[in-house]
Amino acid sequence: MHYGAMFLSVVLSLPQQNPPPLHQQLHHRAQNAADTSLTSFQTWRLTPWHLRRDILLRAASLLKSREETLKTAMREETSCSAPYADFQVLFAVQCIQETASRISALVGEVPNVGAPGSYGFIFREALGPILLIAPWNAALILAGRSLAAILGAGCTAIFKASELSPKTHHLLAQCFIDAGLPNGVLNVLQTSKEDAESVTEALIAHKAVKKVEFIGTYMHHGQICYGTERIIILRTIADSFLPLLTKEASTFNPGLPVSATISSSTHAKLLDAASKGATFLLGGPTYSENGISLAPTIVTGVTREMIMWDEETFGPCVAVFVVESGEEAVALVNESSYGFSTSIHTRDLERALEMSRGLEVGQVQVNANTVYGEANLPCGGIKNTGWGVMNSKWGLEEFTRLKTFTANMETHQNFASH
Repeated sequence: MHYGAMFLSVVLSLPQQNPPPLHQQLHHRAQNAADTSLTSFQTWRLTPWHLRRDILLRAASLLKSREETLKTAMREETSCSAPYADFQVLFAVQCIQETASRISALVGEVPNVGAPGSYGFIFREALGPILLIAPWNAALILAGRSLAAILGAGCTAIFKASELSPKTHHLLAQCFIDAGLPNGVLNVLQTSKEDAESVTEALIAHKAVKKVEFIGTYMHHGQICYGTERIIILRTIADSFLPLLTKEASTFNPGLPVSATISSSTHAKLLDAASKGATFLLGGPTYSENGISLAPTIVTGVTREMIMWDEETFGPCVAVFVVESGEEAVALVNESSYGFSTSIHTRDLERALEMSRGLEVGQVQVNANTVYGEANLPCGGIKNTGWGVMNSKWGLEEFTRLKTFTANMETHQNFASH
């Protein structure tokens, strides 16, 4: 199937005598997708900005018009709740629309140069073919936002859909294709879980691929990349706060994980904490009656030798730390090797602003959840959280490069030393 997108492992070639092994067929198709993406890039990068904008806006409109089919696919494939499926459609549409509106802002500069009679230009150019490895979690938002930025910047995309949400990702890709993308600009690859690693490695190694977009998150069952893993409170309020937290968490419905494998990783981290002396105010390393879901869990006494000290549980769990001061709280946050999102709850805005300046994280919210974002705000972490920024003009710029051009038509002078 090849009409602006290429689907791998969905439609294989007709039977033939002594066909090559399946993994060789998959690698061949992956190589073909990368080659096609490179060829298509030569024309797509020259497409006027307003045509790219219009295609993205049509894709957003198609996504909205097909929302019921998309929401059904997400619920069936990832076990997400109906409200979260609703939110994914809404936010994905907003992200695509916002990105489309910012394409015209991808501009260069005309700098001053030192040599008399010389000229300088700084051009912003599309990178080239991009490999997008999209996750099953937040399947619509993350893949849709990334595709909008990649295509909007003038790059072509090799979209490796998740093995756990193939229908959702293919329905999303179809929105972009039906919006008017030329053939070969978006190439969608689908592999089995067993073949995913080798196919991905082959694509990363392909000379055509200029950048890899790889991201993951998850909302339901407590699994999200910037969900609240730690609650740090002052000792002066600990005695009154902890009973309220426990009461609220006891009524929380964590929902279902996408698979037993996902929740087993969280379970193992809780077992590790329990074996090393952690205390559970609520829940613990136990499964619900269905044998898959974990109970809402509040942990105290987490120490540095425990896995969950610096690794997210990716489950319906939170660790509580009691500190003596705001300075100690900031130091505890910064001790982590990761830095995505932190929320400060206070009535003192000036104090919150002062604390935020010292926090080694990508975003800070005041009196709001750590899971916060808007389509027109940059979203990204620091340290081991990862590289790059998503959303709006910042997401577009991730898929461009700067090129410096200088000229002196009078003296042919080398003015590099100025």
